[in-house]
Amino acid sequence: MGSDNSIRFRDISGDGNNVGHRYGSDAGDDPRTREVIDRIDELLRVLGTHASAVPDAVQAQEVARRLRQEVTAPQPDPVISGSLLHTLVSRVGHVAVVGDAVARLGQAATALFS
Repeated sequence: MGSDNSIRFRDISGDGNNVGHRYGSDAGDDPRTREVIDRIDELLRVLGTHASAVPDAVQAQEVARRLRQEVTAPQPDPVISGSLLHTLVSRVGHVAVVGDAVARLGQAATALFS
């Protein structure tokens, strides 16, 4: 019996709302949100490049991904975002190049939530 019982997912969008790989209502359309997302992506690249210098690089990358999810949520919580940023600083701030990326991310996040 050759039936296919798999489930397939696709993005669904319309009227300014998106479901699927994008989060929230037109996530990333706000230039401030887009900048924060770009800074998180930059941080993830830097963490990947300098992973050997960061004792818990994998955990830091996971925190950055969680921050990306929070920022792109329909109603991001600045307290949760701030806590995740604080966690990143405490884990990677001692590595100059990674700390610089986190500082740029912090500046963008401050602009987004102020």
